[in-house]
Amino acid sequence: MAKIKIGDLVRVKLLNDMYMWVHVLFDSQFIVKGKKEINPYNYFYFYASCYLVNIYSQISTEEELKDDTIFFKGVFIPRKHVAKETIISNIPVDYRQIDFPEHTGGLNSSFWLSKGELALGSIPKEKIHEWNDRFNGGFRDIYSVADSLLYMQNRQSEMQRTNYPDTWKFIPRDFRFYPEYRKEVYGIIGEDPNQSYYELALKHGFDLARFYTNKK
Repeated sequence: MAKIKIGDLVRVKLLNDMYMWVHVLFDSQFIVKGKKEINPYNYFYFYASCYLVNIYSQISTEEELKDDTIFFKGVFIPRKHVAKETIISNIPVDYRQIDFPEHTGGLNSSFWLSKGELALGSIPKEKIHEWNDRFNGGFRDIYSVADSLLYMQNRQSEMQRTNYPDTWKFIPRDFRFYPEYRKEVYGIIGEDPNQSYYELALKHGFDLARFYTNKK
């Protein structure tokens, strides 16, 4: 079985004989293996066993991708959940277009915005409580990604799991899916929410290109 590479388009079989499609953009091992480069406050130790992927809108029993619309741009999924799935093709990755999840990070009553390699600003503790810890983590597995996709497409009857206590947990715990909160947190940290991740990271001394140009 072929090993998954950056750029691979992968068809993932779910629990209910449906298929989901992911495009592999980034391997967290890029960061973890280069520990000297790690910002100690970013989230890559937590996501060390994950790929960053784009999730396509299509989720169905079809074995062929017929809709190349991206529904979730830049989410983490465990590598083991796609390692044995079917690689369909390889689509080159433009690292300038990659986006990363936006979560809150915290340590010893200090809080910040985590995005890719970045840990930005200082978020008041009161805001964390006001937001009800809504932005403190990502998907736990490939099936929670699928359920979130189905929920946001108003296809609740097709969901694989429905036992979450709060319906908002079907929506990614990510500022990018909550425009008003996102505008607020970017105001707090003093950054431009319309800036690409590549530009933002470069501004803070992290060049995403280094993980791609050296691998050609």
